[in-house]
Formats: sequence, C-alpha cells, structure tokens
Amino acid sequence: WSGNRVTLRDWFQLSLKEGFTVFRDQEFTADLHSRAVKRIDDVRLLRARQFVEDSGALAHPVRPEHYREINNFYTLTVYEKGAELVRMLHTRLGEAAFRRGCDRYFADHDGRAATVEDFLTALGQASGQCLDHLLIWYRQAGTPEVHVQSAFDPASGQFRLSLGQRIPATPDQPNPQPMPIPLRVVLYGADDRPYTALPDRPEPAPESAFRLRADGEGILFDFAEAQATLVWNGLAAPPLPAFNQGFAAPIKLHIDYTPQQLGRLARIEQDPFNRWEALQRLAIGLMLNRFAEAESAEAALSDSLADLLDDDAADPAFVAECLALPDFHTLCEHVERIDVDALLAAHDELFERLTEDHADRLERRYHSLAESAQGGLDGRSIAARALRMTCLDWLTRLDPTAALAQAQFNSASTMTERLTALRCLIRYDAPGRAEALARFAERWRNDPLVTDKWLTLVAARPDPDALDDVRTLLASPHWLPTNPNRVRAILGGLSRLNPTAFHRADGAGYRLLGEQLPALDRLNPQVTARLLGAFESWRRLDDGRRDQVSTCLDGLRDRLHSRDCLDLLERLKPD
Repeated sequence: WSGNRVTLRDWFQLSLKEGFTVFRDQEFTADLHSRAVKRIDDVRLLRARQFVEDSGALAHPVRPEHYREINNFYTLTVYEKGAELVRMLHTRLGEAAFRRGCDRYFADHDGRAATVEDFLTALGQASGQCLDHLLIWYRQAGTPEVHVQSAFDPASGQFRLSLGQRIPATPDQPNPQPMPIPLRVVLYGADDRPYTALPDRPEPAPESAFRLRADGEGILFDFAEAQATLVWNGLAAPPLPAFNQGFAAPIKLHIDYTPQQLGRLARIEQDPFNRWEALQRLAIGLMLNRFAEAESAEAALSDSLADLLDDDAADPAFVAECLALPDFHTLCEHVERIDVDALLAAHDELFERLTEDHADRLERRYHSLAESAQGGLDGRSIAARALRMTCLDWLTRLDPTAALAQAQFNSASTMTERLTALRCLIRYDAPGRAEALARFAERWRNDPLVTDKWLTLVAARPDPDALDDVRTLLASPHWLPTNPNRVRAILGGLSRLNPTAFHRADGAGYRLLGEQLPALDRLNPQVTARLLGAFESWRRLDDGRRDQVSTCLDGLRDRLHSRDCLDLLERLKPD
C-alpha cells in the first residue's frame, strides 16, 4: 500500500513511500515483539548513522530539492529520518486520527502518483488540522538540538522549564529556522508518581505556534519557536522532569541531569525507552568525564544495572538493551572533536569496571537462562538468548581462557549463540580462536550468507592488527568484488564496525579502503559510494587522522569516475 499502490509524482518525494513504509514496518515488528526493544534498536541506528549523516558534509533534507546522482538518494535520512517524521505525525495527531488520515490518503490516491503535500493534506482533513507548517521537516536538513533549563521557586511553588532549540547549519542551509517539535514532558513528584496537571499558558504563546495537551503518555507541547517557557504554579517541591518519551521527535536533548536524577529516572520512569535513555546518559557522561562527582555517577549506573540483573521478572530483551553500553559511534555524536584513542579507551575502561562489579550476577543470569534460551523461535526464547549472550560477552572480558565462550561455541543450538560465542573468542583474542574460526568457516563454506557473517566478524575484530586479517581476506577466494554482500561484509565490516583498525593513527585503515575503491567503482558505483560514506565525519577527527583522510580523498579524485562517487567526493571535500 504505502510502497507501490500509491507511488511518487517524482523522485524528490521518495521518502513519501520509503519513510512511511519503514514506519509501518517498525510498528508491525513492535506489535509482534517488544515495543520498547524495537524502539531502542531503531533509535540506536538513527543516532549512530543518520545523526552522523545529518551533521556532516553529506547532510540533506528528507525531501531534497536537487541532486547530482539519483543513486545517492537512497540514504538513512530519506528512509530512517523519513520514518521518524511519520512517527511525529502519529504522535501529534494520535492513533485514531492518524489512522483515519491514512485511510483517506489511500482512498484518495490508490493507483495514483502523490506528493508529501498530498499525504499531509489527507491527515489534516481527517483530523481537522492544518499541517502545512510541518513541511519544514521535509525541506530542512540537520538534527534539532533542544536545550532545557529548570528553576523552582520554593516561596511561590513555581516551577519553570525554559526551552531553546537550535538547528545546526548544514552545507546547503546556512540559516536554518526553528522546527515544530512535538515535545513530550512528564513531571515526577517526590512520591515518584507523574504530575498530570497542564502548565499555564506557554511564554510566548502565539496561537499559530503552540498547542498544549495531555495525550495519556504525558504533556504534549508543540514547540515551534526558538525559545519558550512552561510554568507550573503551586507545587510543594521541585519535580523531576522527563522528556521525549518513546523518542517521539528525532532531536538531541540537552539537559543537565545529576547522576542521582538519572539513576532515579532509570528506576521510576514509566516509559521504558526513557529508562534505557537514562542509563545511556549515565554511561556517556562517565565515558566523557562530564560528571563532577564521577564516583557517585558510576555508583548510580552500577546500582541501576544491578537492579536490572536481579529482576528475573523484567523482559530479558530489555535488560540486554540496557546492558549494551554506548559504542564508539554513539560517543562521537556527543563530542565536537573525535579523539579516537580516548573514546575507545574510555569505553573499554568503564566496561571492564562494571563487569568486575557484576560478575556474579552476570554468571547467575547466564546459567539461569540456559533452559529458556534453548532453541525456540518464540519471543520468550529469543529474549532469553539476547540477555544470555549479552552476559556471555561481558563475562568473557574477565576470563583470559574464555572457557564459557568456548563451551557455548561447541554446544550452541542456534546461529545466534554460535556467532556470539565466536565473536567473543575473536574480540578477546582467546585461546582456540583460530581453531573456532576455521571450524565455523568449514562448516558453512557452502552457505554464502553465513560466510558473510563470518567474514564480518573477522573484519570487525577490535584490534589494530585486524588490517592484516582484512588484507588476507582480500587476497583469498573469499573476496568476490562483484558480490555486493561480500564487499559489505569485508570492507563494510572494517570501515563501519571496526573503529580500532579503521581509524589507526598511521592512516593504514584509510589507505586500505582507498586502495580498493577505484576497482570497485568500475564494478558497482552504488556500493562504492556507500563505502566512501565512511569518511563523512573526517573533518572532526584529530589533526593527524584528518590529514591522512584528506590525502586519501585527494588521491581518489583522479581514480573514481562514476557520478555516484564524484558526487560524494565533491560534497566530502569540495576544496
């Protein structure tokens, strides 16, 4: 329905069907499985990849107004951010009105070519609202940044939330305008219960810009100005505010929570996404050394993880997500300059300390989940395997023999268990690593898709010497440059999944990728252009690495000839 029965008037409308269909696919999966886990997975991808695209040289609107090469249209911005815009419409209108609008859209345009305006018109007519002002989300690139400051006056009982939004400039849009953001807000009182009263009228309050209502999940505020203030009167104590439940809007939220406040949110927030988010904020703050009292911050994070591991009634898949600490790419989105070595070291050091804190709990959960994780393809079994394999990954850090991982590899009844065990053996350079790799490769040598997974594990081994492994693969029969999946498995595994090797200080990772691109460009320009996108944040690297990438890009100017790659090269390094 959203993919082809209603098609596009022109290619500029691509997100009309692709973003809409991604949203519908996300909702289908959320209905069948854990909604919270699905939302976390989608936001993790959005932040790690689309936010990077939106802040770099390749930034573009969800509906671009021009293009040099149509093949470069199929981006995370068009697909994933496009899905987030549909989700914002769903949030703003509510489930019933959104569904009526979709039904009207399909009825009016079935078998016809449509535009984004047609979609908004159908939703607006079904809900009795004019949605034209939301078109700016389709026209303007960049990720909005919302800054929040709170103040409480004990004498009057007045609580104020001062909001400001900033849209970073992008290559084609140096003067971006404020965006209409459907911002959810929940206030938690001293009793840990949500405070349901609406605030007084926002300041300023032009009728055309502000809407304020309760939607069952909190207070929904249509924040459309550069600055605004929400005011509550008559409160006995300062509440704890929480924002953007379910990640209702694709924004970066800046608020100076204390470690104690984040620990409390991780415990009391009724929205599971925001409980996970509180833990992510704690971990990011610790890794980036942003808490004045680092010891209390780490205690808050450690205590929260202990509570999750001790709660056998909690959804195992959700607990597994909470144990997945922010990775390198996530950390990069929280710094202006990317210090590769410092970020990787900070991640590993916190990981190791937390693993030592919870070794007994992790081992208990690993063994207690053995039966429920065994083999089944139902949701409960899948969730149990997710947590059990996460525990295995943590525990392998502490055991130089990797005995648990080796035993898991030998006895695994599912591909998930076997691949995770192999990843642990590879990641921590465990005894038996080479033998396990050889056994896996031999067993699945006639299955190219599983072989691709094996190759990705090899290319993504977090070690500077993994470049030698990649060069060995490129010289082996496994290297099939005419097979896009094989190219992505090896070179994508290196450039997207292995910052340790790809970002080597000597530039060897950049040179290796650059050496392969010209030949690939002659075979498959689209795949080559996707690989070239690994350099999208190069200007934020340290001086040495930035110079290495600059030299690499300069060397490719006369060696890449497809429109796909020349378009990206021009945007990556226009000078």
